Amino acid sequence: MNTQSHTYSTQDEITALATQLQEEKGAKESKEREMMAQLNEVQTNLGIANSQISTSEQVAVKSDAQARQITELQQTVAELEQQSYGLSLERRGFNALLSYQCHSFLGCGSAEWFS
Repeated sequence: MNTQSHTYSTQDEITALATQLQEEKGAKESKEREMMAQLNEVQTNLGIANSQISTSEQVAVKSDAQARQITELQQTVAELEQQSYGLSLERRGFNALLSYQCHSFLGCGSAEWFS
């Protein structure tokens, strides 16, 4: 009987160990699934962040290009204003000359109609 009792005891231990191993395996698999879900969430968030960074970089590049274009247009406007002022001075000089010549040589009145 002692042998049979020992056999049952060994069999019970084996069954208990097998059950324990199965429970530990289940817990391990559950933990792995939980960690994979967390990893997938982190990867998704990382993808979103990368997309936002890329979009921000594109906006910054476009903004820089627009700022350069505004500066170039401001320079062009300033150059055109200078040219316009120069032409205005030339026209005034020309009108003054015409007025002088008309008054001096022809004896006519002012040449305001040239301005």
